[in-house]
Amino acid sequence: MPRSDGRSSMDSEAAAFHRRIARMDEQLRRLQNHDFRPQLRGLSSSLPAPRQPLTRPGEDCSLPLPRRLLDSPGCRLSASWAASPVRNESPEQADSPLATRLADSDAFRAREQQLLSELAESQAALEKMASLVHDREEQIRRLAVSSPPEPRRDPTAEAIGGSSAEQTVRDRARVEVLRAELQERDLEVRMLRSSEKAAERRAAEQMRAARLELAETRRQQEILGLEIREAELHRQRAERAPLQLLLQPPADASPEEKRERLREAVQALKQLVQDLALEVPPEPREPKPEEIHRMPCIPEEESPVSVSPVSPVSPPCG
Repeated sequence: MPRSDGRSSMDSEAAAFHRRIARMDEQLRRLQNHDFRPQLRGLSSSLPAPRQPLTRPGEDCSLPLPRRLLDSPGCRLSASWAASPVRNESPEQADSPLATRLADSDAFRAREQQLLSELAESQAALEKMASLVHDREEQIRRLAVSSPPEPRRDPTAEAIGGSSAEQTVRDRARVEVLRAELQERDLEVRMLRSSEKAAERRAAEQMRAARLELAETRRQQEILGLEIREAELHRQRAERAPLQLLLQPPADASPEEKRERLREAVQALKQLVQDLALEVPPEPREPKPEEIHRMPCIPEEESPVSVSPVSPVSPPCG
């Protein structure tokens, strides 16, 4: 029984090691296949003239820079090449403004050195991983030599175990799908709640704006009513002056003139009564609450205190 426990622990350890090896291989493959030339071209495009590619004598420029570094002897960057100075310029080029600008491009050289240092660090990490892989292989080899031979496996048990593993994988995939659907439903519910709250806020703002507009309309109606009443009083005062003149004839007037003036005053009074009877407007009616609720919604673009044109309503003259 302890031997089987040790065997299972060794199998699990070997499986974990193989997974680590697979991850390391994937990282190594990505680093080998990554092309650093676009970054170098982007840096060189910021200068007036392109620089020479970062290659050693006799190397193939078509390969990516990490592949060239890995294919080089010793798999290490040359310190002398990393610290190599900028290529020499001819006297004619040195005298030109372009050569002066290239000679003064410290930022570009610093970026070059930074990229080279990053590549050197990546190479060191790869070597470290390779050494770890080698040590682990040696450890597994020693364990395999010291471990007892593997027991004979039952094909039926292996088939049952494979089917159960496949069922477990399918169950896990189904659980992940259900979990993703549940997250989507939760997101939809949150979005619906937020939209509902936004709609409630807009409705409250529109109701508040409608109430403000209704209050402003009432105030304007009151102001118009007062103005109309004042104008009516002025008109009545202006009309009473001729009546007073007709009702107060001069003392030295003859009886015929007095009767004529009284007749004119009576005709004027009758005409005034008829005009007032025709001009009496209906009493203003207060809007009911259900009419307020049936009012059309105010668009959001309009100001909440916008005033709509109101037809003048004349209050009854007292």
